[in-house]
Amino acid sequence: MVGDIGLSWPVRPREEGGYYTSVMTSGIEVDLELSALSNFTVRPGDCIYISAGDLVSDSYRDVIVHWVAGLPEGVTIALAASSLVRDVHADWLENILPMVDVFTGNVDQARRLGAVIGCDVESADFLSILHGENAIAVVRDGARGAYLRTRAYPQRRQVASLDYPVVDTLGVGATHTGVFLAGLVAGCDPLDALRRANVAGAMAVSRPGAHGALDDAEITRLAATLS
Repeated sequence: MVGDIGLSWPVRPREEGGYYTSVMTSGIEVDLELSALSNFTVRPGDCIYISAGDLVSDSYRDVIVHWVAGLPEGVTIALAASSLVRDVHADWLENILPMVDVFTGNVDQARRLGAVIGCDVESADFLSILHGENAIAVVRDGARGAYLRTRAYPQRRQVASLDYPVVDTLGVGATHTGVFLAGLVAGCDPLDALRRANVAGAMAVSRPGAHGALDDAEITRLAATLS
């Protein structure tokens, strides 16, 4: 890891109601080298998580695309939208999306990414761009839960969330995505994985800070109550 891409760690002041604003400024960051990723052993059944924000950096983007292209078949590639999705160019997405098995983001991020590529991320056309017959698109919609679209579900499926108070939204998207992907890796049906993710997101948003592990047994119990 070397170099400087001109972005520092963001400052995220929390606002009333649990929402936050990211403030980023010039500073020191790391460049990503292919050798750093090549040191990892990746096997079929593993899952690789990529943030759309990683594509904004020239060095990150080029290395990630090259590395993912060389991974073995059977590795799940997940692309999560981020607040930087508005800065991602269409040609960058054209290089990575055909290798992506799972796309996830909130409603606003999905709309912005769709505008970049000229395609609704919940459409059959978008799924046809993604990799494999089991491509998945997940769109989070706050208290309304989340929407799932796969080739197995011609119409989008909505999964409800839990009615928990909003205390702090920092890290909630990452929590939702992580639990959803963990569910897929564990063999869950996408709908069941999404129920678990919605529960985890509701639990995360109801507590301050983005630290601390969630209780798996509690997630399982509450997920069974969701439609």
